[in-house]
Amino acid sequence: MVSRKALLPDGTAVVLRRPKDAELRAIGKVFAEAVREGVYFGTDHYRFDMADERAWVRARAGRRGMMAAAFRPSGECVGFVAVERGRRKKNQHTAFLDPLVVSRAHRRRGVGRALMLEAVSWARAQGIEKLWLGVFASNRRAIALYRSLGFEPDGRQRRQFKIKGRYVDGLNMALFFKR
Repeated sequence: MVSRKALLPDGTAVVLRRPKDAELRAIGKVFAEAVREGVYFGTDHYRFDMADERAWVRARAGRRGMMAAAFRPSGECVGFVAVERGRRKKNQHTAFLDPLVVSRAHRRRGVGRALMLEAVSWARAQGIEKLWLGVFASNRRAIALYRSLGFEPDGRQRRQFKIKGRYVDGLNMALFFKR
């Protein structure tokens, strides 16, 4: 992916690009912060491992996938998105978006939208026919963002998760590209 600047609605500029190895710890910090909140991801904990992170990012390079991170002019990582194309012949026309993460301090400022637009653009350029993702049905802001970009519900897993003692449905959403 080519580095590009995005201007957020509040006038803040961010640079969207594939992270360098030296920046993986900063990305891990953003992810760990979101995991600790306990309401956005199915995983309960996260431990940074440089070798694992490097392999994870490299697996999303080229035609098989993409990863874009958003950096402020100061170099601070404020979010990232990753997409992986289907691995089998029968599902190579699809790609799975997982995860979209925005640091708590930078939410509701357009970072998530900028990253999502980057993912959608990549999927279109790769000839993907269906870009899909999973989201907790309780995450209304994320669902509103996805809907605003054309994603639609594509399946529901009732009582799939139990978060802080309450059942939460899993929701699949998909963006279908015309063919």
